[in-house]
Amino acid sequence: MEAEATAFVVMEYFNVEITSEKYLALYKKSHNLINSFKRINSVSQEIIKVILSQQKVVYNQR
Repeated sequence: MEAEATAFVVMEYFNVEITSEKYLALYKKSHNLINSFKRINSVSQEIIKVILSQQKVVYNQR
């Protein structure tokens, strides 16, 4: 669930449409939501940071 949620956050940040929201809304397994949200937030931020830094590298190479 965390991986799917992380992918959803990252794709949403870059305005890429995916169909994860239905899967996430139906997910009912018990988790410690606070810990899950912290991990999702941390990993999403790191992925977005790396993608943005790579975009700058590609842009500067042009």
